[in-house]
Amino acid sequence: MIQTQIAGDGRDARSRIIAAATELYARSGKFPSVAAVRHAAQVDMNAASAVMREWRRERQQPPAVAVVPLPEPVLQMSNAALTSVWNSAVEIAGEALRNAQVAWADERSQAEQHLQQVIDAYDGQTADMAEVRRALREAEERLGAVSTQTQQLMARLAHSELQQAQHLADRDKALMEAARAREECAHMSGQLETLVRQNTELLSHLNSLVIPPVTMDS
Repeated sequence: MIQTQIAGDGRDARSRIIAAATELYARSGKFPSVAAVRHAAQVDMNAASAVMREWRRERQQPPAVAVVPLPEPVLQMSNAALTSVWNSAVEIAGEALRNAQVAWADERSQAEQHLQQVIDAYDGQTADMAEVRRALREAEERLGAVSTQTQQLMARLAHSELQQAQHLADRDKALMEAARAREECAHMSGQLETLVRQNTELLSHLNSLVIPPVTMDS
């Protein structure tokens, strides 16, 4: 077993860890775990972990690629193909540039038309705003005139109400005076009737008296 073989030799811990990791990797074809290597190499976990990181890093480095010069025929064919591709790319780029210029010109024309429409709309809106301001001033003037007329009417109405109140007061006063006059007339009428009755009685009494004839002495 690996543990027996490694434990029996006199190599140091690093050598035992590398040997155990290499043997386990050769058997399974996969990177062994640190615990398996530590168990096989009979070392502590810190040493096994440190050496295993270095061992994995060395195994994971890509192999160096040898630089092989291209044969002359291949180089010539590649140059010809590159030239053809370059010419095609230049032609495609020129066509794309022309299309972009046409699209840009069309977009610019549309943008200018849109800008002109915006300017026209702004001018129209400015004219509309001026008309609205003029109409607003006229409305304010009419409102001021109506307010003045309303104030005048309110003043006249207040004066009329005051006059009406005065007329009502005068009417009430006249009615009261008329009532007092009627009362006085009724009282005087009663007194007059009493006097007439007394005069009638007095005349009747006078008529009932016998007045002796008056004789004249000779």
